[in-house]
Amino acid sequence: MRNRLRKVFTWLNVIVVVFTLLAYYAPGVSPTSFWPLTLIGTSYPWLLLLNLVCIGFWIFLRKWHFLISALTLLIGWSHLTAFVGMHPFSTNTADQPTALKIMTFNAGAFYFLYKANPKKIAKPFFEFLKEEQPDIACFQEFTYRGSQFEDRKDSLKVWGGFKYFKFSTNKQMIIASKYPIVESGFLKFDRSNNGALYADIAVSDATIRVYNLHLQSNQITPQAEKLAETGDLQEKETWLEIGSILNKNRTASKKRADQADEVRQHMDKSPYQVMVCGDFNDTPNTYTYAKIAEGKMDSFKQGGFGIGTTYAGRIPALRIDYILSEFGKGFVNTKVHRKKFSDHYPVTAVLMTE
Repeated sequence: MRNRLRKVFTWLNVIVVVFTLLAYYAPGVSPTSFWPLTLIGTSYPWLLLLNLVCIGFWIFLRKWHFLISALTLLIGWSHLTAFVGMHPFSTNTADQPTALKIMTFNAGAFYFLYKANPKKIAKPFFEFLKEEQPDIACFQEFTYRGSQFEDRKDSLKVWGGFKYFKFSTNKQMIIASKYPIVESGFLKFDRSNNGALYADIAVSDATIRVYNLHLQSNQITPQAEKLAETGDLQEKETWLEIGSILNKNRTASKKRADQADEVRQHMDKSPYQVMVCGDFNDTPNTYTYAKIAEGKMDSFKQGGFGIGTTYAGRIPALRIDYILSEFGKGFVNTKVHRKKFSDHYPVTAVLMTE
């Protein structure tokens, strides 16, 4: 019986390793070519967990088989560090003259705060902003109602100390800066409400182009939450719901890949070094992230610690909000702030410019 269990677990371990290796390969293949590989790449955090379970199981039995998963994780070290930060002693040097503090945050129009207290919709966030004092901030879904825009823009001035602003035509995306903005523009994606706002910002002796991205959403959160609460795998309705979620993910993944290609082409023509912030709606083991992040420093990989989950909703283990940069010497401190202002967590990073 014990030998049979070991044999079964060995085969399960091999299957986990095969899927993990496929997840490593996923960023190189566009979902427009083969979508299932994107789904496997997105599943990397769970494959990581299964590999750790396998390692623990074999160590408990004192068998060399633990090396199967251990070597697999070592091979994909760059994928591991994109989800698990390895810098517990990174220091906050935001007050140094050569440091630049950046924030990205999908505010979700502060719907979470509105549900908690309709009379004080965004004040808790602006108090947080006053404490953090980023030099450049990129916001997505800042407001859904134009009537709220001027009030919230004024709050950014008062609480955040920002002097310069650029925003998308629908007022949902904002780049706020304490440094002068010399030029700006907006890329509206085809057949989508999403886009890419960019601004050329004069930072000290350099000018950098900052992109604020909001890529296509899967739009599956309500379905996924309902499925998590009431789903029964023995019911036909549950499987129909799962099929609907997968279909939406496939469609959105292909749209994000096209959007990433469009942004990449635009970035490659930039006269300045590029910084990218925003909600990609895709994890690091995907084509979307790889296309945009190529040639850039990832703030979390360089200065983060712990699990990098940035999505605060019911779907776990999603790192989908990023701060990336060609400009600067490197990131020394990155934090995912576990504050429920939205269904995303705010992310801040300190970049050393010299």
